[in-house]
Amino acid sequence: MQKTDQTASKNQGVLPPSRPWYQKVLLVLGICYLLTFLLPKPFWLAAKDFAPEEVEHISITYFDRTVDETGPHSVVKEYTILPQSEQYQTLLDLLSSTWYRKQFANLAGGGSASGYSISLNPHATIYFTLPKGTYEISLFGKDMPMGFRRNRTDYSPLGGMAFQREVVAFLAENGTLIQTYEP
Repeated sequence: MQKTDQTASKNQGVLPPSRPWYQKVLLVLGICYLLTFLLPKPFWLAAKDFAPEEVEHISITYFDRTVDETGPHSVVKEYTILPQSEQYQTLLDLLSSTWYRKQFANLAGGGSASGYSISLNPHATIYFTLPKGTYEISLFGKDMPMGFRRNRTDYSPLGGMAFQREVVAFLAENGTLIQTYEP
């Protein structure tokens, strides 16, 4: 028993071996990378590739699903907003009124691999035509993908579904109706 006590007293003052410096650096970089998902961003940082002054055309696809005694119905409405209009500036102000948090689906790159959960009714997608392509913002509910086609990032706005409902209602009330159809 005396040997055990001596061994214990020898180890009491010894610190565990320190990690090499590169492991510490990797740990700090990993934490910083994860913080990009935890910390919300304003619209202009979340939509960093979006150039509002270069927008040539804005089109909106508005989806409304209803159920009545004859069954489920879908109505699709196509709207437009002029880039030089007051409605466009109000839309930008509205999109800038909340902050956005990346979703963990973007941790390793692209957006949702399994498709999007549409939990907002009605919901809409805004298409901004720019010289370098079409920038899309979809208001689906939980998911709010933003970016150029095939390179969109999924966000969750801190304003939640109430914010997205407000944007969708604004689009329907202030856009110029082009056509309505049932798919």
